[in-house]
Amino acid sequence: MLRNALLAGLAWLGLVACDASTPAASSSRATGGDADVRDVGLQEPGGEDAGTLDASVDGVAMLSDAGGDGEDAGADEHVATAADFLGDWAGIISVPGGREFRIILRIAEDGDGGFIVTLDSPDQGAYGIPGRDANIDGSRLQVGFPLLGAGISVAREGDKLVGLFSQGATLPVQLMPTVIPPFARPQEAALVRDYEIREVTFDGGAEGVTLAGELTLPEGNDGFPAVVLVSGADASNRDMELFDHRPLLVLADHLTQAGIATLRYDNRGVGQSTGDNEAATPEDFATDAAAALRFLRAVSGVDATRTGILGHTDGGLAAVLAGEAPAFNVLLAMPTQPAFEVLMRRSRDVGALQGTPEEVLDQQASLQSQLFEAVRSAPSREQAQAAVVNLLVNAGLSPQRASDEAEGLTRPWLLWILDYDPLPALRAVQTPVLALYGDKDLIVAADANAPDMEAALDHSDSSVQVLPKLNHFFQPATTGGPGEYADIETTFDPAPMDIIAEWIADVTM
Repeated sequence: MLRNALLAGLAWLGLVACDASTPAASSSRATGGDADVRDVGLQEPGGEDAGTLDASVDGVAMLSDAGGDGEDAGADEHVATAADFLGDWAGIISVPGGREFRIILRIAEDGDGGFIVTLDSPDQGAYGIPGRDANIDGSRLQVGFPLLGAGISVAREGDKLVGLFSQGATLPVQLMPTVIPPFARPQEAALVRDYEIREVTFDGGAEGVTLAGELTLPEGNDGFPAVVLVSGADASNRDMELFDHRPLLVLADHLTQAGIATLRYDNRGVGQSTGDNEAATPEDFATDAAAALRFLRAVSGVDATRTGILGHTDGGLAAVLAGEAPAFNVLLAMPTQPAFEVLMRRSRDVGALQGTPEEVLDQQASLQSQLFEAVRSAPSREQAQAAVVNLLVNAGLSPQRASDEAEGLTRPWLLWILDYDPLPALRAVQTPVLALYGDKDLIVAADANAPDMEAALDHSDSSVQVLPKLNHFFQPATTGGPGEYADIETTFDPAPMDIIAEWIADVTM
């Protein structure tokens, strides 16, 4: 049972590429054959009776000799080429115990004669998971997904792919060509950007870092209040794009229409910005936010004395640490607790929403606590990685999978932030602060963070608000679970955008 808890736990430790805030993740809604997989009410697999769908698989070695007696028997007669597999394919995996989960396999040419494979597992909250060591062996395509501990081996049979999927248990799978309708994103579709828009570049917070972004200036006279918009994900682009939502684009438009100039930018090493994203820490992102503030203040038409910073999640921390005496800060879903506390709470809340038994949640929390302690107490990154590998192998992962996870758990960003307490920096803020949280946020729980935020801020114009029925990205939500993000059509609820615009106008009068 502990191994079943492990996969869900690692996914919500921020190690696995299915973290909803990761911009590289690309969600899809797909149909396979006559059945629309969007309409299947499924749960995340779990429990020993569900075939132990855990993190014990590194690739597809165990699948390489599959076939003959399975559903894909007879496929060996055809020698396959990449053209047999190109496209998007969707199917439903049925596991012992009666549970089901969807997978979407995406296969595209890479331009160099090879192909790229990614996997979506919507019911595990995983999107855009990269395949590794994809190869065609006779009639069969084989590829591993180390970040999910999964592998797949399929052959083309008529208009479908048939074979085996393995994630702890090895199960038959049948995939049909998908039809992927475009997401409905009505707010973005309705944007009328009838104001000045400039593509800009400026020096970042370190030598060799050039940040690229977009400046928007309202119509009218000079002397605009202005705000830098800082995304919450370390590898995010200027729009904080996820699941075809672009929340910072929608927010920038709303603010510009309200008479507030905005600057948003690709994080270092992302999009058109240069620099090393992998090596960057929250402190580095704060120096970039400071550089963005200096640049915006110098723009003709902007009132430098009425210019501040808005940050989402860790972008809020960057805003607080940036210095430069901004006129104001807006902090959206910013944690006030050390990261290990936020991540532990996140894992438990998401697991509980998915129906994970309390006993399993306790086991998962115990392992997470051990992993964090190993990282926090190690004198070097190399020793931290060795300690993490040892813990994960003892928990049931293979050495290769454990090594992959250890690499993520010892990223410079996480090593920096794991024990960092934001409260002293918040108490030192001398400017007005607007802090907003959604009461459906399962990523940064409002009940655990908003009270400390309110206690830390002492400027008379500061305001802390918990907004009802909004999730981590300030979308109207039912449960707040990550599985809803893609299906919610609203990118950014108008109510918090109005609050932000009106508050900035008030404190910069």
